[in-house]
Amino acid sequence: MPNDVGKVVQYKERILSFIESKGPSLPIQIAHAINVSTLFASAFLSELYSDQKIKASNMRVGSSALYYLSGQEAQLENFVQYLNQREREAFSLLKKEKTLQDLQQTPVIRVALRAIKDFAVPIKVRDGQESILFWKYFTISNEEFVKLIREVVSPPKIEEKPFVTANEPTVLVQQVAVKEVVTEKKIEEEPLIKKSTKESQSQQAVKDSLSLQMGTNENNHSKLSGIKPIWSNKKSPVIMQENEFSQNIKRYLNSKGIEISEIIDSKKKEFVAKVRADNLFGKQEYYFVAKDKKNISDNDFAMAFHKAQSEKMPCLFISYGNVNSKGKEYISLWGNLIKFEKINIV
Repeated sequence: MPNDVGKVVQYKERILSFIESKGPSLPIQIAHAINVSTLFASAFLSELYSDQKIKASNMRVGSSALYYLSGQEAQLENFVQYLNQREREAFSLLKKEKTLQDLQQTPVIRVALRAIKDFAVPIKVRDGQESILFWKYFTISNEEFVKLIREVVSPPKIEEKPFVTANEPTVLVQQVAVKEVVTEKKIEEEPLIKKSTKESQSQQAVKDSLSLQMGTNENNHSKLSGIKPIWSNKKSPVIMQENEFSQNIKRYLNSKGIEISEIIDSKKKEFVAKVRADNLFGKQEYYFVAKDKKNISDNDFAMAFHKAQSEKMPCLFISYGNVNSKGKEYISLWGNLIKFEKINIV
């Protein structure tokens, strides 16, 4: 393993060159190509991903994502066989039709479309106060998308304005009123439960809170036949369930003077949060992970470190268990960015 900055840079350049020539690749393939262990290859990939020099697929091949360069998105089609059966069905349907109206699909397909984020682009079409959710095949341009949905949401005569170049693709379509087509990043958070126009506000509030994907429903009802309103994608506060493990961890952090700024996840044997602790230069923020495991591996550290990197924070990892040999090797390599402490809570 390289032990100086120059060699690390060389390894990263070799990784970028390999992905450029081979397309979307797995860490084990990259490790073999540059002659390092999968552990170190994953660490390099994590840094390149954090620096936004490579992208990672939402799809998993085994337990790993595919890493690729910007512009290689279309090559992800070569790995469709790794989707589950329902996701492959949704993929095939969307590829054939090019665009699908969400409310016209079966519940199974609607869920699958939300899962294949690499291939299905969610787009809302707003007509005045009404919103209709469509799914666009990822290689279809916005221009082609507008042509495909023209007969569905617009009268025959439509004047199209030029596309707006911005961080998020936006298309404006105008006839009598302006119709806006906007790509939504978090459309998967919208609930699939249909809203009844006869429900009282209190009844609807109860349904909203029980929805698997929380959101705030819009006040506007559809004026078009067969079209249901799309709910807002604003998140409601996430309520974490208390358990013995999380309570023990909170008491431990409090005893060490470590402040919890945000709880990310709380499970029976795992607690994830953002925390703050005092050091010589003031408050330092950490991505905090606590696991109730007997043996901590390099994979445990790699997953925590990857998430910490995405938050641009160092990682603080604690556990009741012992670290195996590969885990110790990982900590030795990345000890300046990920700290481990074994705890003993009675």
